[in-house]
Amino acid sequence: LRGALADWLDLLPGVRIEHVDELPSMPLSSWTGVSGEEVTLAEAERQAPFEILLPESLGEPDLVYRYRDPSGGLVITAVYGDERDARLVLTQWTTEDVLFHKLLGPATQTQLVDVREARGLWINGNRHVVFYLGGDFQERAAQGALAGNVLVWQEGDVGYRLEAGVGRERALELAAELR
Repeated sequence: LRGALADWLDLLPGVRIEHVDELPSMPLSSWTGVSGEEVTLAEAERQAPFEILLPESLGEPDLVYRYRDPSGGLVITAVYGDERDARLVLTQWTTEDVLFHKLLGPATQTQLVDVREARGLWINGNRHVVFYLGGDFQERAAQGALAGNVLVWQEGDVGYRLEAGVGRERALELAAELR
């Protein structure tokens, strides 16, 4: 069964999922999971090779980060809240350029879901480790982060990662209102 599960977990381009018996020991880094430069939303919109989508009911984010890895992949992260109390973190990237590698411990649960007419994955339960890798699958200097409930999906050539302290249904509602 685990092999069959792994087969569909890797169907989301830009995201690699791996079940492990034990998560690696590592310091908790920033909640964005990637290094980045704080920019305005307008700056991020001008530079992104894709349309930046945000939850309509939440308005503009409090913080926006831009990160470009050495292979040229651009990652935009919108944060609702602040560095100490982020209510929602929404990361967007072109799937041909960027990969998030997630290590899931034994108690972490995954569920295939429909998100905005696309295939997605809901990850919840115990925390899981997220590494940021370039599109060339080379590990980057950015540190991994321990993540909570996460919804990941792809639309066209853009990948999305929504992390918030909410349940699956609320995460799907927030994803559905991206504009």
